[in-house]
Amino acid sequence: MLLLAILLLLCLVGANNLMTMFLCIGGFSICLYVLILFDVYARITREAAMKYFYLSAMSAGLIIFGTFLLYVTTGTAMFSDLRWAFLNHVHINPVTSSTGLAFIILGLFFKLSAFPAHL
Repeated sequence: MLLLAILLLLCLVGANNLMTMFLCIGGFSICLYVLILFDVYARITREAAMKYFYLSAMSAGLIIFGTFLLYVTTGTAMFSDLRWAFLNHVHINPVTSSTGLAFIILGLFFKLSAFPAHL
């Protein structure tokens, strides 16, 4: 499981579009579920794993929705094309693209537990 987690993090570093990033983060989260649920017989670890699963599912939904909004606005999910589209302001609705970026950042904050909603 550790080698799979390392492989997924290496794939995350080399990701060149939003969907590859999402799949690598989601796969790494599955490895974290197993790590959290290491002691199956303890009640507190089962509760922690379920809470992390619910929080991760919500953050995955936020990331997917933000990716959808960016794809609808720009027509691409590639990081280089998104950068080009944002710098040149080509066919971009600023409200939709800002909302998409906000959802992606918010989902990543939830995924990293950097947001105070995990308390």
